Amino acid sequence: MSDVQSANQWQWSQPAQPIITFVTPWYGPGVTGGAEFQARRLAEELHARGIAAEVWATTAGGLMTDWSVPAFPVGPDTVNGVAVRRFAVRPRNAARFDALNNRLLAGERLGLLDEAVFVREIIGSDELEAAIAAERDATADDML
Repeated sequence: MSDVQSANQWQWSQPAQPIITFVTPWYGPGVTGGAEFQARRLAEELHARGIAAEVWATTAGGLMTDWSVPAFPVGPDTVNGVAVRRFAVRPRNAARFDALNNRLLAGERLGLLDEAVFVREIIGSDELEAAIAAERDATADDML
């Protein structure tokens, strides 16, 4: 029996195709923003080519919307064929964030305490962060 015949008798299992996950604060056809636009285009192009891609985003509708008012429901969604998983936005102090953001936009540098407040009050989702951690842990277990 040749080496080729010997190799062909084995059933090699192909690993499942990995899913490329994009994480953005907001996602959808009407959502503007350079990074968000590029993530949407790339996810849709990968999907069109048969490459598994999904998006994890919050329920917010975009940078210029009130993040505390969901533009999309929590849970699974599909946008142009791409699977989207949406997570609730955590409560925040919008006035405090806006004041700090305006200072940054004016070119002012923030001190360490103001930077910490800015990061705490910017858009975020505790559930999204937990899902990322769970996926990381599951993936790490698969690699062992």
